[in-house]
Amino acid sequence: MQQQRVEQLEAGILAISVSYLLHEIGENNQLAEERLALEELPQDPDLFDNDHMPTEVSLYCSWEAWEEDTAHYDPTECGFGELFVYASCHWTEHFGAVSAASLLPSVAKIEVSCQAGSTRLHSSIAQNCRPDCATKPRLAFDSSLYGALSITSLYGSEAMLQRVLDKSDLDGLGDAFLPRPVMKAADQSLPQICNKERLKRD
Repeated sequence: MQQQRVEQLEAGILAISVSYLLHEIGENNQLAEERLALEELPQDPDLFDNDHMPTEVSLYCSWEAWEEDTAHYDPTECGFGELFVYASCHWTEHFGAVSAASLLPSVAKIEVSCQAGSTRLHSSIAQNCRPDCATKPRLAFDSSLYGALSITSLYGSEAMLQRVLDKSDLDGLGDAFLPRPVMKAADQSLPQICNKERLKRD
């Protein structure tokens, strides 16, 4: 019973996050690489102050320590709302935690929110790689290589992946998918799974 309640909670948070990404991200509010590059330029007027020493880090320090001297950005200045960081960085965790058929999100919503080549997918992936809003991403993740099927195979539960395979028109090559979507999903998912496992060990 407790596990069922937990999954219901996961499904509720997933629904809120996906709905936010669907309705709040548009062409006018995007996390563009050009903007992040500008944010990364030195902002301190005293560039030659020798009194400021970079933070000492080691191979075993936290991401927060690594990013302490890295420029950070404010997502609200890019046109995003307060929920953008959480929804982009954590919706995939909830996506993988929901397996009950009655709680799975609709395939149509996943196809739209993860549409291949869309601004929505690019912005959410760009933020997902920068959970603390540092300009430098923690992972190299090219959004142009992903679509609804590859995102589902990488982050979704087995039940959700099966539903996408059963209900999506993979042969019709709709906007949600890349060409040869099954092969593309396999090509892109395996390296990312290896990267995630490496980060867990680190």
